[in-house]
Amino acid sequence: MSTPVIPPELNGWDCVGTVGVDTGHVLITDPCYAARLAGEFQAAIDAFALNKDAWGVGLVQETGVALGVIARSGVGDGIYNVYVRRSEDGARITHLLVDFTLTR
Repeated sequence: MSTPVIPPELNGWDCVGTVGVDTGHVLITDPCYAARLAGEFQAAIDAFALNKDAWGVGLVQETGVALGVIARSGVGDGIYNVYVRRSEDGARITHLLVDFTLTR
């Protein structure tokens, strides 16, 4: 895989990989929730897909536990670059960005 060219507006960000989108949506969650709550995620994704006015929504259990965020890619299916920005000392990631400008 070739190293992506980072757009000037993302100077200071590092490209950490890509995310494939086959549903026109992307889900950000803790990996421990993905397998354990797959059915609950699918129900939320199906409901979100019907709401054409929403660009994104938080997924929260009835108990109030925040499970993640689902958002539309805006463009549709494809492969999109994922960038991070780190703290000034480089010790932690402070921002995560999915660039929905179609990579391929």
